[in-house]
Amino acid sequence: MLKNYLLLLLVALYSCTTSPIRTATTNDKADFGISNPTKALFFVQNENLKANEQQLKEHTELSNKIYNSFGGATDKLFVGRTNAKTFKFSNGTTTWYADVNTLNRPTAMILFDGEHSPLIEYKTSKYENLIKNKFGIVINLTKNKLPLEIPI
Repeated sequence: MLKNYLLLLLVALYSCTTSPIRTATTNDKADFGISNPTKALFFVQNENLKANEQQLKEHTELSNKIYNSFGGATDKLFVGRTNAKTFKFSNGTTTWYADVNTLNRPTAMILFDGEHSPLIEYKTSKYENLIKNKFGIVINLTKNKLPLEIPI
């Protein structure tokens, strides 16, 4: 019986947490919008949370290297580090709204594959693998070169 109460309490607490990504409403205004078939990588910072120098340095250096590897915006993939605080992502049937000010950590990468709900990754050590797994692109940060073809 106690287990059931604990489980119910856990579910109640989880449902009360705010998520940085939710289904958009018609009243939501966004600083930036991306829709299918465009794929996107955004490197963002929640300035409401204090980041230490090492976190900011790692996030900035890695985001710059990834940006330079892709060369910024292409017709198939948009890559950018931005101070935008709100985003809308659409796959044609569903529109999601992301608010950087509700992120759980000071720095993050938002990845949108054009089909599914955007993903937020906080750990810089996972940025490259997430890009590889979701886009099928292997980033070679030592040479700053990518394959010429980006899978769609």
